[in-house]
Amino acid sequence: GPVEVNGGEAAEYTISLSRDDAPYAVQVDYATGDGAATVADGDYTATSGTLTISSSGKVQVPTVAPAAGESAEDFTFTISNARSLCQQDCDRGSLSMESLREPFPIDITTATVNTTITGSGDQSRSARSDEVEEVAPTVISTGEQPFRLISVGKHHNCGIMRIFDQHSVPDRPGCWGNDDHGQVSPIPPGDFSHVAVGDDFSCGISNGKIHCWGNNIGEAPAVNASDLAAGADAACAVTGDGGIACWGDPSDGAVAAAPADTGYREVAVGDGFGCAVRSSDRSMTCWGDVAAPSGDGYYYPSAGTDHACALQDGYAVCWSGNGQRKADTPTGAFYRVSAGDGYSCGARQLPNNSQQPVVCWPDDGGPGRNMPSVEDGTASNGYVQLGTGSEHTCAIVKKTRVVVCQGINTDGKAAPP
Repeated sequence: GPVEVNGGEAAEYTISLSRDDAPYAVQVDYATGDGAATVADGDYTATSGTLTISSSGKVQVPTVAPAAGESAEDFTFTISNARSLCQQDCDRGSLSMESLREPFPIDITTATVNTTITGSGDQSRSARSDEVEEVAPTVISTGEQPFRLISVGKHHNCGIMRIFDQHSVPDRPGCWGNDDHGQVSPIPPGDFSHVAVGDDFSCGISNGKIHCWGNNIGEAPAVNASDLAAGADAACAVTGDGGIACWGDPSDGAVAAAPADTGYREVAVGDGFGCAVRSSDRSMTCWGDVAAPSGDGYYYPSAGTDHACALQDGYAVCWSGNGQRKADTPTGAFYRVSAGDGYSCGARQLPNNSQQPVVCWPDDGGPGRNMPSVEDGTASNGYVQLGTGSEHTCAIVKKTRVVVCQGINTDGKAAPP
């Protein structure tokens, strides 16, 4: 039906599948069209593209308030050419996934929504079309390749791919998103156990040896690494004796102030700082621009732009520069937690190991903060591992191990393979 939006706000359209057992993601094309409101007159921002959805997805179209004395005007938003991804790529060879089924029918081919821009009529137009800041639409995309783990950065992501019925096949990194510096491809050969992404580089561990690709941040140390993390311009690894080895920009706090003692088991790196968990009591040590919180029992540390998070006895704990715990962190049990660029997300641990939905905070509705629920009729399904970046979040589905991303899809960073 018709939609009304206050001028100056974004018109938001939600596109949903009518069935919750769709075995494949669906792609649909969308585009705006002029009515009485026109792009040339600066009434709204022309928006078009392709949305990939597993259950639902959203598109936003920026509008401008009507000029003084101008009546309400309308434009159209049309979706078309809906198609199952299986119709494009159903041949998985020997890849076995229990969700594979025959292509399902898609009934709608075209649908148009008429949108009216309203306003008081006594306000001045705040901007013309060449002055309007374009707001990129948010997407929800579901990949097809199963992953064992993922690392999410500001502009690109990597993960360790897993082919369940081919145990002789090495666990290979797979990356997607911005590739300006070769941080997505090519990837060094080898069987990888860990992967981590920085702003414009990627690193992984293969048989204890560290390999990096993309922007050269310096030579990785020749250590037997057991854990790995990357930040803006630096990376750190846990060595065989539990030490912390960091490399990259020497002025980055993660490198300049790295601890010299041993006894660590997990590490996380943010923008200008690092944090690590001690093996003995699981207390937290941080260096650089962020101080450590008090207490012990920490695990799964994650570092963002200016804050860090971890689990402590099953509960999410986040802290910022002075080590003070952030008050907006939700209560309740969590299975995983991740710190990103200005926000954090976690996978809830519900009773009896039931579905692990993803919640994000601060809950301001920004891009990357609206991960969909996994609705396939399986109570034990949900997300088992996740990462937050800059305006996008990605997570691995427990049952199928495919990756779901939500947020702004700049350079394909929210479109997993």
